[in-house]
Amino acid sequence: MTTTHQSNFRFKKVVFLIAILACLNGCISTTIITNIPKTEIVDSDYYGMSAFSERFEDNENSITLAFSGGGMRAAALSYGVLKALESSQLPALTDTSESQVTLLDEVDTISAVSGGSFTAAYYGLFGKKIFKDYEGAFLRRNIETELFRILTNPLNWFSRKGRTDRAIDIYDRDIFGVQSFAIL
Repeated sequence: MTTTHQSNFRFKKVVFLIAILACLNGCISTTIITNIPKTEIVDSDYYGMSAFSERFEDNENSITLAFSGGGMRAAALSYGVLKALESSQLPALTDTSESQVTLLDEVDTISAVSGGSFTAAYYGLFGKKIFKDYEGAFLRRNIETELFRILTNPLNWFSRKGRTDRAIDIYDRDIFGVQSFAIL
């Protein structure tokens, strides 16, 4: 073998070794998942639709919304639905009613998945404050690019936090604050 072939062969071996090590690195998990102990036990009634429906009288209306998935478009669509319901005034129930009731005031439940869940959760947590904050806090932001930037930062590659943890950090810090299901 000539010197050129030997150095070329050596180079290929090094590249192959680096490729193998890079592939094996994908098999390594550094994240340690720990469950946080529950500090308080909420003793409440059964949580479900059957328990919820018992609160209504027979003659009362019930409006349920279902928001679909589809990323930011689904979040924007569900937000548009809430805005349309808020702008739809209902006739006053009595002549002495001073405040106008909207269709949004009559919504009893919201079911949501994926992108629609952001709007549903924000409305569940903050109510009509959604019409002041939500567009700037979520809809007009490029969350995907922000997540991508964090995930591709080499300083974060060997962290114990995965991409879900990073997304949770952004949602807690910039959108929802640190909240729990009990608040909903």
